[in-house]
Amino acid sequence: MLVLHSPTDDLVDIDHARRIYEAARHPRSFVSIDGADHLLTDRADAEYVARLLAVWSSRYLPADLEGGSAGGGRGVVA
Repeated sequence: MLVLHSPTDDLVDIDHARRIYEAARHPRSFVSIDGADHLLTDRADAEYVARLLAVWSSRYLPADLEGGSAGGGRGVVA
């Protein structure tokens, strides 16, 4: 599970995001998206999160979907 949260999020408190993260099983990651709003209305924030999701999830995708070696890729999405 990938939990994303912005310290400036007015809708979801950091404690709620922390509880979700703590309850999740591995694999899990928590990423702070500083300065972003809850709906990622800034295009730069949305594009950053899209790249982050692609890289993080590529580790768990089959090679024929992800374009890497079996067991998931380890590459960086530009």
